[in-house]
Amino acid sequence: MATTWQPSRNARLTLKQLGLSVSQIDTAADTYGGQSGEKSDIAFMRYAREHADSPDLARGTAKALEIPLNWQPSPAVEAKLVAAGYQHDAIAHYRELFVISAREQGRALRDPGKAFLAYCQCRAPALQGPLPANWLPSTSVLEKLVQAGQLEQTHIPEHIAGFVRSHSQTLSNNWDRSFQLWVQRRRAPA
Repeated sequence: MATTWQPSRNARLTLKQLGLSVSQIDTAADTYGGQSGEKSDIAFMRYAREHADSPDLARGTAKALEIPLNWQPSPAVEAKLVAAGYQHDAIAHYRELFVISAREQGRALRDPGKAFLAYCQCRAPALQGPLPANWLPSTSVLEKLVQAGQLEQTHIPEHIAGFVRSHSQTLSNNWDRSFQLWVQRRRAPA
């Protein structure tokens, strides 16, 4: 016997925080569960908000959606992310995604900064991007490769030129690491 779909405890709690009663949530879950198609908590919460007639829900949703589209994390939150290795462009990108996601899901955020910090910690600290036109590997990477015997100092310019040629159409979030791996692969015995 197939089990019927049920919303997660978090989805129920979010709807309750928005102002729906337990019976309204149960009724919405039963109705939504009977519909065809793939089920998800996000789609269920949207369905419940759209089909419930509750003044408390309207007030709760309005309060949850108070996070403005131009919301910015506090300097303290941004400093924590930078200290953890997140690049500024990644933080800005994740901020946009976080705000849209929070508004779309109707999440009640008591502390948006804390929620944003948790949101970022599940994502890469840098965004992938094309190789910059004037890119050069860092001195520390070159020193490490030379000390390990994987790169001769006299051949550094040729290796950089070869790397740039072969990677000009690719994306990476860490070009130094990509260069290091490229040199190591070229030096690996066949």
